[in-house]
Amino acid sequence: MLFNLCIEPARVAGLNEAEVTALENIGMECFYGHHLVVSTRPALEALVTDHRLSRSSKAAYVSVLANAAETDALLRRISRRVDVTMATGPSKAGPVWTVPLRILGESDIVRNRPEILAEHISDARFYYCLGWWYWRHSKLRGFTFFADVAGGGGDNVHGELDNCANIHPRVVFCIVDSDRAYPEAAIGQTARKCIEKLKDDKWHAHLEILSVRAAENLLPVPWVRYASRGNGPSTEALELLDSIHECAMTFLQNYCNVKRGFTICELLKSEVGEIRLLTKTDLSSKVHPFAKAKTCAAQPRCTRKVCCLKFEGLGGDTLAQVTAWLPEAREEQTAIMMKDPRIAQLAKTIFEWGVSSEKRRA
Repeated sequence: MLFNLCIEPARVAGLNEAEVTALENIGMECFYGHHLVVSTRPALEALVTDHRLSRSSKAAYVSVLANAAETDALLRRISRRVDVTMATGPSKAGPVWTVPLRILGESDIVRNRPEILAEHISDARFYYCLGWWYWRHSKLRGFTFFADVAGGGGDNVHGELDNCANIHPRVVFCIVDSDRAYPEAAIGQTARKCIEKLKDDKWHAHLEILSVRAAENLLPVPWVRYASRGNGPSTEALELLDSIHECAMTFLQNYCNVKRGFTICELLKSEVGEIRLLTKTDLSSKVHPFAKAKTCAAQPRCTRKVCCLKFEGLGGDTLAQVTAWLPEAREEQTAIMMKDPRIAQLAKTIFEWGVSSEKRRA
């Protein structure tokens, strides 16, 4: 996370014990490469000469001072940050939190390593990779990306979120599936439980509910091909999914169960009117190469005059396969994520929560 120290240089000498502890905590976590710190040159000059700070934290501030000319550029490029001030209480304006310096000295939030939390560890690792690759493609240099990853045990992730947000607080970015069957549908039980644990905004904890049904709906088909290496979804399944993406069939792409699979017949026979309508819209308004896909779960009784489609599903291991492949992927193979607004926006948010300095040496 980016901490912007908005402290007047003349006030540094008069800071109390809790405030000095806060500056020590921030400096040490910057030293370890867990967070990123910026400030004005005069404020940093006051910090690097303060005898109350340790050698390591001052080394971090010396490094920040050496790069002080880049501060304005960083603040323009990274929209989410924490402005550390002498205010009396936390407040929020858009993506920027203002947090009193003393609060950071009265708790271990900053000292606890930042975390990406998801329903399963494979999901969390996938989101970590998105943040890391966003950093690589953004061409922002002089800092890096860092976060631990944790899985919450499926629909029990709300318990771990409660722990990270309220009981043993740390900087945590929690991402869960929406489980929406169509755009205006209610979110699933897992997401609702997480909202209950994070009713009030907290500067150190954020809950992101996916705009699509599940993490698998975000997967670019080329990534699945690269990762599976022939040991994954069938060629026919990937060709059909490719067609859905190319034809911009947004309902089928974003809200159908691509992990388990689906058939057009079951969608057209759904008891939910929105699902029937959105399916018809996707099929009728786009040119689609589904004429040869004759397999239908309702044959031979179905009389609907549509080109039927059976998508067998990506399966339960595909996300883990993609996540295992991403760290070794080439830059040109991952560039597709920057062209997909669904992935790019999520990856940017993850990156901004995990932006950090390079690890220092005292």
